[in-house]
Amino acid sequence: MVAGSTGSPNRRGRAAALTGAALLLAACGLGGGGGQTPKPSPHPSPHSSPTLGSSPSPSGPASIWVIPPVGLRLHASPDRSADTAAVIRQGAQLDVTETRPVGSETWLHAHAHGSPDIDGWALNDPLLVTDIPMQQHVDSPLGYSILFPQSWTFAPTSPTLQTYTGTADLSLLVQTASDLSKLPAVPSAAGKSEREKGPIDVFGKSPVITYYHLDSGRYELATSLEWVPGRAYQFVFRQQSAADSPLFEQMLESLIFT
Repeated sequence: MVAGSTGSPNRRGRAAALTGAALLLAACGLGGGGGQTPKPSPHPSPHSSPTLGSSPSPSGPASIWVIPPVGLRLHASPDRSADTAAVIRQGAQLDVTETRPVGSETWLHAHAHGSPDIDGWALNDPLLVTDIPMQQHVDSPLGYSILFPQSWTFAPTSPTLQTYTGTADLSLLVQTASDLSKLPAVPSAAGKSEREKGPIDVFGKSPVITYYHLDSGRYELATSLEWVPGRAYQFVFRQQSAADSPLFEQMLESLIFT
């Protein structure tokens, strides 16, 4: 399943979809920007036919980056049931040429960066695309990859702990262990749990995000999962606000485990 269609795969189905998407992208020569694919039969849509806005909206991002591991489906028209015009790989940049409201949704007409002939419509969904320039870190020893902002820095703090540091006091800690019980306790300092959000989709797993309010005033958003027996992960996002963090969810959504 390619992102942009309806439904969500389980772990095995998502891994198979990822493999299929990778083969499709390679066969079509996507390279760094994207590539066109043969148009399959339209996917059924649970939505009625959209009502287009009276005119394209001038507001919207200039560029977007693809988040899902399985890539992004560009449609031939701004409609979930429209034919597929192209499939764009994870992390690729798309340049937006038009923003159009369609009922309660917003659609973006975009083309692959550097390849204007590879174009189509993408749903402006924060779990599909982001206007934050992204880069990918692939960590073979720890068995995962993740997208993170290009303005951030990455540093391996220890063999089992990695730190992604951004601006405005934002950071992400990725901790690995052989078992969930061996991961560090959260929060990392005195504080209390305030709420949970989820479950969320992390490469076919369904963990929840717990929001911790530290006595210092800062917040830690934490989630953990066991990918396979003998390999567990913990993700702790640090920020100043109690608000939801679309960026943290986007980074989690981009995860691939190997």
